Amino acid sequence: MKALKIIYGLGMGYLLYQTVSFLLALIFSSAESWSSGLANGWFVLNFCCGLAAATLGLLFIKRLRVFSLGLLVGGLLLIMNQSGISTSLFRMFPFSDNDFYGYGGEYFGIPLWGRFLSLLVALGVLGFVGYIKFSLNNNHSKSSTQEDKTEGGPTMTAIKVIYGLGIGLMLIALVGFGIAAFYQPPHYGGWGDYGRNVSIITGIYGLALALSGLLLTSRLNTLKIGLLFGGLLTLIAETIFLGISVSLGGAFAAAFIVLIILVATGYYSLVMRKEAKG
Repeated sequence: MKALKIIYGLGMGYLLYQTVSFLLALIFSSAESWSSGLANGWFVLNFCCGLAAATLGLLFIKRLRVFSLGLLVGGLLLIMNQSGISTSLFRMFPFSDNDFYGYGGEYFGIPLWGRFLSLLVALGVLGFVGYIKFSLNNNHSKSSTQEDKTEGGPTMTAIKVIYGLGIGLMLIALVGFGIAAFYQPPHYGGWGDYGRNVSIITGIYGLALALSGLLLTSRLNTLKIGLLFGGLLTLIAETIFLGISVSLGGAFAAAFIVLIILVATGYYSLVMRKEAKG
């Protein structure tokens, strides 16, 4: 029965995402010609629907856990689809000087800074609401009943994990579109310097996220999932790009240093801290 609820919530979330996407596509497909104004309107409506659904899913998490799961999944899918998670990685790590993704300041008619700003807004809103629902509420209601624990355990776990993974993916896209919007690759030459600089920026960013995910207080465990996931994926993408377009030696050195730092921090956070508390 518990697995059934989770599958139901996930399915409802994906159907919600498809319903909104197809509805808006039908509305905007009636236009005679596609313009930047229509592209912006389509993007904003998709994004607002996604942010509203995800926020409602978090706000009603106590009473309607299964439906909250569906709203959260559908909302995150809408946000991530419109923000272009995979596109942001190619924008952040262009593996050659081809023009497949373009050098302009927009993608599919949407300014890159607009995509960056929308992700910043989504992270701010969902991070704040998630902090209230997962951290403050849990702190104020330590004496939850046995009925709450048995009825909402697995579904609540699924909600927290999906929320954390969604935050992590948005954090990756944030740095991707941030670099694409404010530090675009050169048209001709200078790829070695550009690749090195991008690797340094993303390496520091990813390491900061991963360390925050390990070191923050346990009250923020749900947010820590997103920070750690986003940081690790950013670091993995950064070392791959470094090895392909800069140097294998640099990629090895960066990966080794990051590995030592994360092993030491993980041992302190996950082992020593626990033993000290126990």
